[in-house]
Amino acid sequence: MRYLTIAQQRQAFINSALHAREEVNRVGRVYPAAAVHKWLLARAAGDKIAAPAACVFLIGSEDTLETPTHGRSPAGGRVRD
Repeated sequence: MRYLTIAQQRQAFINSALHAREEVNRVGRVYPAAAVHKWLLARAAGDKIAAPAACVFLIGSEDTLETPTHGRSPAGGRVRD
């Protein structure tokens, strides 16, 4: 069994984060975590609930979400109408 050093684990985590960021840039759509958590909990309880709406995530000097919520953030982030 191979044991990773802390530095190797940290580098693997960073690589994973960079890969995820590239995927968001490529796809351009994300789901607010709070909305997904609410949906998962409702589904686990047996409730029929609509899936959360995807948002457009804009990478820039300030990370923002563009959603049809008219200025209300579904996840507490910055929203752009």
